[in-house]
Amino acid sequence: MDAVERLLEDGDHRKLTAGAVAREARVAHGTFYRYFKDRGDALHQVLDRIAEEAERLRGDFSAAELGSLEDERARLRLRCEEALRKRSAHRGLMRAWFALSAMDSRIAQLRRERIERAVVAWSAYLDRLRARGYACFTSESRDVAVVLLTLLEAAMRRAVVDEEALDEGGIAATVEMVERAVFGDPNAIVTSERTQ
Repeated sequence: MDAVERLLEDGDHRKLTAGAVAREARVAHGTFYRYFKDRGDALHQVLDRIAEEAERLRGDFSAAELGSLEDERARLRLRCEEALRKRSAHRGLMRAWFALSAMDSRIAQLRRERIERAVVAWSAYLDRLRARGYACFTSESRDVAVVLLTLLEAAMRRAVVDEEALDEGGIAATVEMVERAVFGDPNAIVTSERTQ
């Protein structure tokens, strides 16, 4: 699977072959078929692995005990930055993920399931923030979660599909928009606290 990932990082998923994977893994051509049924199976397994990794990160994020307002701002910023950096570091894999989700029903289903789990996790986190009085939004948490995930995915898509680098400035701008959508303007909070 590591060989498949390396090949996807360096090239087009349509050029991925059993022979190319075997050469990259430095094994005999037939060894490929011990692990995968075919090229599609290899792609599915690698993309499943990415989805599982994202699921673990999301679980840690959504289930953690809430801290202070500043702790939660920092947690949200860190989680968004990690997601954006991790995805933009694997541009080939993410490019295959986006392309195949439009062509392959199994990948499309995996992507829909992943997005729904993310929406549920983010909604739960946002509900907890609201209950603590930290959140500034008035819409339903689920709707806010969908918008925030769409924003993060758009930034990732720009970096991997459109091949425009998501540099530190782009990451910071995206994270700031997410933070403001959830918590409001930090300067406004500081100002209102000073006047009380």
